[in-house]
Amino acid sequence: MTRQGIFPSIMVLMVAVFAATGCASRPAADLYGQAVPANPAMRTVHITPSTHYVNVESGEAVRFVVDGKEFGWGFTTPPTVNHFDLNEVAPTNLLNRRVIAYVSPDPKYRFP
Repeated sequence: MTRQGIFPSIMVLMVAVFAATGCASRPAADLYGQAVPANPAMRTVHITPSTHYVNVESGEAVRFVVDGKEFGWGFTTPPTVNHFDLNEVAPTNLLNRRVIAYVSPDPKYRFP
């Protein structure tokens, strides 16, 4: 194959690979914080069938309890993130519906 034939083929292959990986991936969970042990969390939030949203602060570590199962999450979010679906960070199949986490700014960085 000539040089002119290889270059376009490689470019098409690269575009296809990048497009496929971009479509298959979820938003990076680390943009929303990180998993933390549930025991030393700052507070506990019980998610019941009637829970549609939770209010948290950036910088806060929260222990979530769902039907006797629990997970911890540290909300270290950038200022541009003010809410997201908790299913994106919860263990797989723990939440059977959408629960929105509304994240307020860390009070340490608020200006009077």
